[in-house]
Amino acid sequence: MTKLFFKIFTIIPLLSLVTLSSCSQHENADSQEVNTERVDALLAKFKGQKGKDSLAFYLNRLDEELKEIPSDSARLGFLHQVASQLYVKGEFEKYLSYSKESLDLAKALKDTANAARSLRFMGFAHRRLSRPDSALFFFKEANSLYDKIRDDYNVGRMHISMAYVREDVKDYTGAQADAVTAIKKFDKDEHVRLTQAYTALGNALSGLNEEEKAIEYYGKAIDHREKSGGKANLMTLNNIAVMYRKLGNYQKAIDSWESLIANEERLKEDPYANAYVIDNLAHTKLLSGVETNVEEKMLEALLIREDIKDYAGQVINHIHLSEYYISAQDTLKAKDHLKQAIAISYEAKDYGDILKAIKMLSDLETGETSTRYANDYIRISDSLQLVERNFRNKFARIQFETDRVIQEKELLSRQKWWISAISAVMIISLMLFYIIRVQKSRNKQLLFEQQQQQSNEEIYNLMLSQQDKVQEGRKREQQRISEELHDGVLSRLFGTRLNLDTLNEESDTGAVDKRKLYINELKSIEQEIRRVSHDLNDKKIEESQFMDIVRELVVSNDQMNGCDFELSLDESINWKTFDNKSKIHIYRILQESIQNINKYSKAKKATINFDSDRKNVILRISDDGVGFKKTKKQEGIGHRNIRSRVTKLDGKVSINSAPKKGTTIEVSFPSK
Repeated sequence: MTKLFFKIFTIIPLLSLVTLSSCSQHENADSQEVNTERVDALLAKFKGQKGKDSLAFYLNRLDEELKEIPSDSARLGFLHQVASQLYVKGEFEKYLSYSKESLDLAKALKDTANAARSLRFMGFAHRRLSRPDSALFFFKEANSLYDKIRDDYNVGRMHISMAYVREDVKDYTGAQADAVTAIKKFDKDEHVRLTQAYTALGNALSGLNEEEKAIEYYGKAIDHREKSGGKANLMTLNNIAVMYRKLGNYQKAIDSWESLIANEERLKEDPYANAYVIDNLAHTKLLSGVETNVEEKMLEALLIREDIKDYAGQVINHIHLSEYYISAQDTLKAKDHLKQAIAISYEAKDYGDILKAIKMLSDLETGETSTRYANDYIRISDSLQLVERNFRNKFARIQFETDRVIQEKELLSRQKWWISAISAVMIISLMLFYIIRVQKSRNKQLLFEQQQQQSNEEIYNLMLSQQDKVQEGRKREQQRISEELHDGVLSRLFGTRLNLDTLNEESDTGAVDKRKLYINELKSIEQEIRRVSHDLNDKKIEESQFMDIVRELVVSNDQMNGCDFELSLDESINWKTFDNKSKIHIYRILQESIQNINKYSKAKKATINFDSDRKNVILRISDDGVGFKKTKKQEGIGHRNIRSRVTKLDGKVSINSAPKKGTTIEVSFPSK
């Protein structure tokens, strides 16, 4: 690739041909608005500047101002604007320099669209500097970038530009292929670009001597030109007439040119086309046998071409004049015009029609002079063919190198894609593997916690069952003692009291007092026994069962980690109304809270209060530990479990804590 660049920049082309189309005009890029008033003002002056005396001054000023623009993208936009103005002013070397600078900046910004734009500018510069191989290379590079970003519109534009470069070196087959590709890239309503593409295709077919096809596509170019709101291009109309002349239809060609000459105002606006129309009409009349005003019109066209410095046109004009003088048998004038044509070709380094002039001189001269011109014809013909062949070979190499680079880029792109895809798959696989491992670990932890919770609940149920059995045994024992007291002791005491009542019939004062004393004592014993029996048989003892378990939990954790637990109970709470599931939830809430105090709080004292407001039971657990920040600490599984159990109790919970201010958990749930 480096060698290719070196060859392109060191080639000094040997010929420069002028195409008949008007599509070589540079297409100005859209300006980019930036809030830089000083540069805007200077650029406006630069655009309006005439002549070349102050060009360097303005460029230096612009360079200084552009360096002060902090935004690279803004600088890039202004570089393109300055380059466009340099093109308009014909400063193609400076235009190329600014385009190179904009390309480097676009690459640094990784701005593909603007990099392609800069390459396009460089292609225009090399074409105007008669470097067709370099022009083709940069157009292809720009085309590759436009194709990369799928900009079909600009891809089509590049193929048009490449078609014209190929026409310059008579590579008409390649030009035809580029023109056809361009047409396919444009939408049917892109009339301006289709005009250019069909014109390029007509030029290529003309070079391939397919005149009728060329006329057809020139006609399509005119149709699209008119659809775009413009008038048919004068040079395109001229080219159609040339095709008729090549086909031998002189009258139709003459009619076409005369219709153009009738439109004097348009021709005056375009002296280049005007000279071609006047000269071609006169030459065609000469070929058709009509010599009226032929010399006058040819000389008129020659003056116009000399005035606008159209060297290629001057060469053709002198050859046509020589043909006229040959027909008029004025050999001296014919030779003179042919020699002028050859001299202009050498001076302008435009060898497009030089062979025809040399061949005609060789035919007009005699002896050694004729031989010399014949040898010159052979030598120059061979040289031109060699040059054209070399250019076509270079174009083929450029095409090959460009295609190879594109293939290598595509291969690298595919490799990067596969590497990225494989890397992504591996990363995703590793992430999935990690997530699965973590999830499995969490599932195991959750399963363990569930099993632990289930075990705890089973233990609690066993505790309740044990308490039930103890209570049942206690109740049976109470019932037995109650029956024993009632049926045994009370019966005997009652009998004794009856016996004493019998003895009461004695009238002895001392005996009577003693009997009354014993009878009263026995009554007292009877009342006491009844009270004990009643208490032993009271079912209120059942209510203390759940609170016994709670007391046992608190006592077992007291002073475990240096924390003193205090338990306060509201005796008015009727625990008989709560089922076992509710009691388990309450027990677990208390157990989880005590566990958190022991593990995290570093508290010295904790209080547990069971209160009632008739409608609700309120459990309040407070400690004087380290506390935590609720806004910054994610809620742990313990607190989530507490909230879950409170929800199952149809209750509410609030957890209040602050650093160094302890923690308070308040749970309220309705009495059943």
